[in-house]
Amino acid sequence: MWYYQTNIGMFKIIRNTSGRFDLWIDNIQLGSYPSVNAAADDVYKQMTGWDEWDTLDTDSIPADLSEWVGRD
Repeated sequence: MWYYQTNIGMFKIIRNTSGRFDLWIDNIQLGSYPSVNAAADDVYKQMTGWDEWDTLDTDSIPADLSEWVGRD
């Protein structure tokens, strides 16, 4: 599980039972991805499907998993 705290909520990437990676913001599931990097990339690109994040004007977005807290 990986975590990234923002000023509008905490993103989580959790491996599900089918081996995919689910992206969450607080208690809202945003999507399911084939890899943890694909989920983190959507957060970086602000393409999560969650308008509050995707339209936020910020320059402090994690470019890769090295800025997330977590482990596989």
